[in-house]
Amino acid sequence: AENFAKFFGIAFQIRDDINDIICPEKNNHLESDIKNGVYTLPVILYRSQNPHSEINAENIKNSEALNKAITLCHPYFDKALDLLNDFSDNQYKQTLTDLCKMLKRF
Repeated sequence: AENFAKFFGIAFQIRDDINDIICPEKNNHLESDIKNGVYTLPVILYRSQNPHSEINAENIKNSEALNKAITLCHPYFDKALDLLNDFSDNQYKQTLTDLCKMLKRF
């Protein structure tokens, strides 16, 4: 359960950081993070590829950084799903499985 929580948590956080970029209503969250020195995976990937460009949602959305973040997110969901195989079949396992699969889709 601990390892499931770790991998699911990492995947969920990356997914949430991606949503901050692709959902216009969450762009203010991205701007606030940047002002406060909080750099998420998509921002770090964008900055590494574009060291002198302005960091904003539109620039990140139009770069390879967003696709790279999505690609890096998937294995964490896959590992969480694999770990669920060790759990007994019940409604909780099914709910966690469904949640992982739903969040993995972008």
